[in-house]
Amino acid sequence: MADPNYVQNHDVVTIADKITRFAVEMYKSVSSSLSGVNVHDQGRLVTYLDAIDRVHDWAINVPDLDLPETHPRQWAIEAFPVIEDVESEEINQIGRLLNVCWYELVNSASARAPSGLNKHDSARLRSYVEKIRLFLVNYVSVIEPLDLPESMPKEKTSGSGLVGINPA
Repeated sequence: MADPNYVQNHDVVTIADKITRFAVEMYKSVSSSLSGVNVHDQGRLVTYLDAIDRVHDWAINVPDLDLPETHPRQWAIEAFPVIEDVESEEINQIGRLLNVCWYELVNSASARAPSGLNKHDSARLRSYVEKIRLFLVNYVSVIEPLDLPESMPKEKTSGSGLVGINPA
């Protein structure tokens, strides 16, 4: 396994850091303390998945770069956040799937290349994002909301997200 704090591909850093940020957004969402995913957080997830697709498209459609002086530089990536189970089983599954997406990407052959993604890693990334999208479309948006009066609440909340900027 590669060092989870570094990759050698600057495009993989860009994609991986977005996946990390979106995982935090879903984990800290209002829906994390519900028995499902509200329509606002579903809409946000769609925009997050679209953003991953767009940056992925960008990374594979730019010219292949010759980087003899900067490769094999180690580019720092954000570690995937520790995400504990929350009330929403759907948010838990989305978090797991985003973790798989991140982990497979940062440990891929492409993570060791100077830029871009090879066709195999690109196809895998597409499949992970598509699985999340299909989970949202075929399950989350259809089955909800669930009424769980006898088993809810059972998990603590994820707590507040970041607020404001603390001037130094």
